[in-house]
Amino acid sequence: MISLDYTTNNLRWGISGVRFNNLIEYAETLGFLSNISHHIDNEINSIRFNHCIRIYVEDNFRNGAWNSEYRISYYGDEGLLEEYLPALSRASSAGVGAITCRINSNVYINHLISTYEFELSESGYTRLIRPREYNFIIDRLRVELREQLLDCEIPNILAHFDIGWEL
Repeated sequence: MISLDYTTNNLRWGISGVRFNNLIEYAETLGFLSNISHHIDNEINSIRFNHCIRIYVEDNFRNGAWNSEYRISYYGDEGLLEEYLPALSRASSAGVGAITCRINSNVYINHLISTYEFELSESGYTRLIRPREYNFIIDRLRVELREQLLDCEIPNILAHFDIGWEL
C-alpha cells in the first residue's frame, strides 16, 4: 500500500521529509524522479527539467554524525519546482552554491530504493541513487496501486506518472 507521508520528527531538526497531498502528487513526483534525463549527471535531455536533480546518500556517520542523510538536490528554477512538483517544494530547504534547494527525506528515498529498486552506487562518501528503467517502475507502481484502488482508477494515476516523467 502506498503511503503519502514520508516525514519524520527529529528531536533536533524537527519535522522533515516528503508528504504528498494525494496519489496524483505521488505519481507525478515518482515519474519525475524516475526519468534519468532529469538527473544532473547523465547525457539524456528532457524538456523543462533538464539535468536538474541529484539523488544521493551522504554517509555522514563516517565523519562522526549520527546517521546517513538521503537527499535530493535540485538545481533548477524554484518556481518550476513549486508549480510542477509541490510535494518536493514543500519539503525543500535552502541550497548551497549551485544547489537551489535540498530535499532531505530518508524515509521517502529509502522507499524509492526498496519499492522501485532505485539503484545505490557502492562506493564513496556520497553515493548516487539512480532509477531503474521506465517499464520496471511503472509495473511496480501498478502493483502498488492495485492494493488500494479499483482497476478502473489505476489508468488515471499511471497517466499522472507519465506527466511527471515528461516534465
